[in-house]
Order: sequence, then structure tokens, then C-alpha cells
Amino acid sequence: MYRTILICLLLCCWGCKDSFRLIPPDSETLMKLARQGDFYGDVVHIYFTENYKTSGKKEIKTYDYDPEHECGYTQEFEGGIVFKKEACVEAGGVNWWLQIPKVPEEEVKRWIERLYAAELPDWPAKWTSEFEYGTASGEAGCYYSLVEKPEVWQIIIWCGS
Repeated sequence: MYRTILICLLLCCWGCKDSFRLIPPDSETLMKLARQGDFYGDVVHIYFTENYKTSGKKEIKTYDYDPEHECGYTQEFEGGIVFKKEACVEAGGVNWWLQIPKVPEEEVKRWIERLYAAELPDWPAKWTSEFEYGTASGEAGCYYSLVEKPEVWQIIIWCGS
């Protein structure tokens, strides 16, 4: 009898547990949205705002010379996603730091490839090492660095020349 109760409890807990799902990027839709008004060019942020709920931006940074212009922030999304953007260095490109719950390595790598395809569809990319993906030529463009942690993936993205 105790064994049956224990099995029922374990199945209930396992069935009720929210598991994180990494939604595959729709490269074509992201490209279209990235070419519109306020969203212009920020495919990574568009992906998260289109696919996950958020409570809004915090730790907002602005340029010293233009306090009305936002250049960096942190934003948390449902499922334990943390998104940080930093573009406050003039002519320094843009950097993103992401933390997402652990999913299989192949899944996160496919996610990166599809996100890159929406960001820079005309620039061929490749995995330059097991955990680095970027412009095949090694020149200006965007690069993704994947860091595996016990419970999460950290993804560092930098774009520039």
C-alpha cells in the first residue's frame, strides 16, 4: 500500500512539474518583425517578447550624453529566462547575455542556428568549435558562445566588426 501511494505521489509531482520548452525560432517572422519600427534589428529580443511572458525591463541603462536613449537593460521572462542587453559603448557593437533552463545540447544548438538565420540570413555561419557559432568568414557579424552549467545554458552573443 505504501509503495502504491509513493508511486502515485511521484507520478503526480512529475506530471505537475512545469518543464521548460525552448520554442523554435520562426526565422522568417523574426526577420519581418526586425525590419519594423521600434523593433528594428533586435531579433534576439523580438524572439523572447513574441514567445514568453515578461514582467518588463529593469536595470535600464542610458547613454551619458543622451539620457532619453536606452542602451542596455535586464529582462526576465517566464520559465526562468534572463535576458541582458548591453550596447552602451559608442561604436562598440552590441552584446547579449542569456540564461535559459537546460534543454538538450542539440536543441539549443538548432535554436542558435535558426536565430542567427533570422539575424543575418545572407551571411553564412558555422560552428567554429563545439560551443561557438558565428560568421563563417570570421569577420564582422554575430557570434554565439554557449556555456553549459548544471541547470542552465548561458549564451553570450556579440555583434559588431
